[in-house]
Amino acid sequence: MPNLPAPYVSPWREFARNLRSMAADLRLRLQEVWRRNREGDLSVPGFWPQGLAPWFWPLLLVLLLGLVLLLPGRFSRSRAGTPPPDLSAVPSSELPSASLSTAASTSPASPAELPPPPPAESVAEKPPVVPSLDPLLELLLGPDAPSQLLVSARPDGQALQLVLELSDRWSAVPQAMRKQLAEDWQQRSNELGYEQLRLVDEEDRLLGRSARVGVGMILYDIPASA
Repeated sequence: MPNLPAPYVSPWREFARNLRSMAADLRLRLQEVWRRNREGDLSVPGFWPQGLAPWFWPLLLVLLLGLVLLLPGRFSRSRAGTPPPDLSAVPSSELPSASLSTAASTSPASPAELPPPPPAESVAEKPPVVPSLDPLLELLLGPDAPSQLLVSARPDGQALQLVLELSDRWSAVPQAMRKQLAEDWQQRSNELGYEQLRLVDEEDRLLGRSARVGVGMILYDIPASA
């Protein structure tokens, strides 16, 4: 006989048929177990009365199902923990001293008990203190300079320049002493933060200035007015 191709069978249909067979087999086995339990044929512990043998396994099954249903609820409550007691419902006399001290420390203080607020810091910086005229002249004049030689000092903080007005006694000072005084004034003005020094007479004519190239002072001879 020639080999004929086998007919196609859907695997899903075979699976459904097998499921029906398994369900029928399980039903038959359960019926057998139920029958044997009703007849007292299943084994039971020795302490269990023989007349109540058909009730042992059903009761055990009910207990197991109850444990399965109750255990998740008790486990979730134990993880949640016990809420803290409400201290507002407990009289103050029954509260421990630690609770009372904590409550006293956290209670708001009266305005009289509050410490004074710290002084507010000034946002704007104070302007640099410029020495008054007399101390500045005394600082620049020095002990060896002739008296009544400096008339005024005009500091310019923005231009970093100091202008010294000299009296008519400047023309009577020897040339070497003029040079020494001018260099001393330049050094002291540099120490005070001024970069340029100008020497003028009472008519604001230039008598000397700081050297723009190099160091030292440049002095000028002003002819005497007629």
